[in-house]
Amino acid sequence: MNPTNTGQPNTKSTAAQRTPENAAKPSWPRPLLAPWYALLRPQAAARHLVAARSLAFWATFATHVAILAGLSMFLALWSETVKTNLVPSATTPATTPTTAPGTASAASARLGYLGYNWTTELQTRSLGEVWRDWHRDRLFGPAEWIFLGVAVGVTFGTLFLAWLYLPFIHRSGSGWPSYWRALRAVVAGAGVLISLTAVVGASMVAYNNREQLGQLVPAAEWFAPGLPLACCLVLLAVSRAARGVAPADLSRTIPPMCEGCGYDLTHRPSDGRCSECGLEVTQSLGPQPRRRGLSWERRLALADWVSATWQVLRDPRRFYGRLELRTPMGAAHRSARRHYGWICVGASVWSTLMFVVVSGLYLTSLAELYAIGAVFGMLGLLICWLMHRTVGALVFTWWVIRGLLPDYRWAAKVIYYETAFLWLLCVFAGTLFTSLAVFGAWLADAVGTNLRFIWGVPVEMIVLFAGLAVLAIAWLWRYRVAGQAIRWSNF
Repeated sequence: MNPTNTGQPNTKSTAAQRTPENAAKPSWPRPLLAPWYALLRPQAAARHLVAARSLAFWATFATHVAILAGLSMFLALWSETVKTNLVPSATTPATTPTTAPGTASAASARLGYLGYNWTTELQTRSLGEVWRDWHRDRLFGPAEWIFLGVAVGVTFGTLFLAWLYLPFIHRSGSGWPSYWRALRAVVAGAGVLISLTAVVGASMVAYNNREQLGQLVPAAEWFAPGLPLACCLVLLAVSRAARGVAPADLSRTIPPMCEGCGYDLTHRPSDGRCSECGLEVTQSLGPQPRRRGLSWERRLALADWVSATWQVLRDPRRFYGRLELRTPMGAAHRSARRHYGWICVGASVWSTLMFVVVSGLYLTSLAELYAIGAVFGMLGLLICWLMHRTVGALVFTWWVIRGLLPDYRWAAKVIYYETAFLWLLCVFAGTLFTSLAVFGAWLADAVGTNLRFIWGVPVEMIVLFAGLAVLAIAWLWRYRVAGQAIRWSNF
């Protein structure tokens, strides 16, 4: 393999690779409609937003944030149209409480909180009546606070999510152009987010209102997985959009480097040694290089995937020292998807078994088993995804600041394969929770009464977060090892 012809991205700004300066900018309606086009073709929608002018993009972003905030405000108003209130019964107490004047009991008796029986009263109102009640004595009411809170939360969430996807878009040079591309890819998923918010939110509000009215409704457990499933679908759409804005693999020349120290080997004879570290040139560029690749990337068989997972967990230095980096990302991406899928299945089965153990024979409903397995399976997947991508983005940002790699697609490949480390976090957390479910509060009993709470936090939570912190430190060390192993790759 000739290391000088690697098929890597051009060193020019990544923002200009898909949208050259002479490319026609899309008209105004296209950016505004692009997030809805993403319901069918998220990659094409993201490319429309990348090609749009800055003013058109920010108008699209602001418009869809306002739509989502307005939708949330409407759902909140709708949920208040049917409300159950607690009211004191009209029956007065038989005897007047004898309490000293000025005491709390006397004040409560005067207010009617003691000596009365409480009953529930169903109140139905129109949307207009709810709006007027919310603004009866104030101009800026709960509706405006909901609108503002959702708008601010969505804005910061979008910026954060773009940072999480940055490692899979950036290739070389400054990271800011790539970040703006990632931001536009995330905004392309706004149509999916708004649609799912409308469907899931309306279903939840309608179910709650019908239940309060005493109307026949299905079991609540069948609707429970709706919210985590919507989150998974939004992330899936954004992931597909991000792949659409990643720069194409244009030809790029990277000089041959010594894999021991990174020294330029362009003018060194093939049978010589590196003048800096003394490593034989054939070890870096010869027909039998140090990077022999993975059988998983050649065959994509289940046994090879399991073997690659074991290798990366057992010896990351050797694994990343053998990994071919100037190859397509398909195998690494598929490996990460398999880990995510099995983690979701594992969390679902484990949570169902734990609830059966805890509740005994009281949990017999099929709907309850379905809801517990589906909700905790997807929640486990979302939590693992967030931890994995946050650690990966932190490490990637540090590598970009230091200028560690000539092509940051290699970092994305490492992040994909580091999905395997999530199994250690899952095993630790699962073992701790299982022991608490089976043996009760054994940790609190072991440390004694004085240490059951430390600064108001239960000792079990302290052990959980301390263990996760130790594993996070180990994870950062693994990335450091991986960075050293891939820094001067020729293959």
